[in-house]
Amino acid sequence: MPEGDALRRATAALRTALVGRVAHRFDAPGMHGPRPGRGRVIESVDCHRREVDITWDDGLVLRTELRRGGEWHLYRATERWRRGWDSLSVGIEVHGWTAACFRAATVETFRQFDPVRHPSYGPPGADIGAAVVDLGQVTRGLVSAISDDVTVADALMDPRVVRGVGSVFRSEILWGASIHPGAPMSRITPEDCADLAGRAVEALRASIRGGEMGLPTKVYGRCGRACERCGDTIGVRKDETGSVVYYCPGCQVRHDPAELTPIAPTRPMDSHPAAVKFLSGARWRRDTLAG
Repeated sequence: MPEGDALRRATAALRTALVGRVAHRFDAPGMHGPRPGRGRVIESVDCHRREVDITWDDGLVLRTELRRGGEWHLYRATERWRRGWDSLSVGIEVHGWTAACFRAATVETFRQFDPVRHPSYGPPGADIGAAVVDLGQVTRGLVSAISDDVTVADALMDPRVVRGVGSVFRSEILWGASIHPGAPMSRITPEDCADLAGRAVEALRASIRGGEMGLPTKVYGRCGRACERCGDTIGVRKDETGSVVYYCPGCQVRHDPAELTPIAPTRPMDSHPAAVKFLSGARWRRDTLAG
C-alpha cells in the first residue's frame, strides 16, 4: 500500500489530468458494477485513506481500494509504463494522458443513493442518454417541476424530472439559455423547459461527437475567467446536494432571483478606493444608488 502522502500526491496528479475530460478508453478487468457511459465527463477525483474515488458527471463512482503493492500511475500518451499489463486493475485514457491503477484490492463502480429506487418518490424522468430520446417527454418532465419549490439548477439534477444531465451539462445549458442557476422553477416557462430540454440532449450528443475531447465548455470549470459572451467573471455556487454549478453573473440574468429579493448592504461601504470601485458595480449597490 502506498504511503498516505504519496497517495495524496498521486490523487492530485490524477485530478489535474482527468477532471473535466471524457474517458475515450476504459479498461477494468475484474471490476464489479456498470461501466461509465459514452460521452460522460469525469467530475472529481478524491482520496479517502486507502481509497481513490473517481466520479463521473452522471453520478457513477469508480472506487479502488489500495493495499500492499497497489498504486495509481499517471502517464503521458507516449510514455512507457513502469508496470506490466498483467497487474493492471484500471486503465483510463483521456486526451493526452493515461491513468493506470495496479494491483488494487477492490475495484467497483456504484451510484450514490438514487431516490427513484424508492416507490414513494415517483417514477424516474426521461433519460437523455438513452439510445432514442423523446424530447417531448424530457420537456414534460421539466414542466412538471414548475410548481415545485426548487431552483432550476436543482430540478435539472433531479432524476424524477430528467436523468443524465450531470453537473457539466447543467452549467452549460443554463449558460446557453442565459438563465440564472438560482432561478426558482415557479418563474420558468414551458418555452424555457422546451429550450432546456433541447439543449440538454444536444449537449450530450456534442460530447459524444467530440470523442476524447468531450464537450467544449463555456463556463464549467472556468471560475475566475472572463465570459466569452459578455466579458464578466465566471462564478461558481453549490446546490443543496453540494454539487457545483458554474455560471456568468453578467449575462445569465433571466429569472435572476435577486430581482425577487434584492440584498441591501448591512454596513457602510468600505472607503478604500479599491473597495469603492468593486462594490459600486455590485447589483445591490447599483439598485440602491438608482433608487
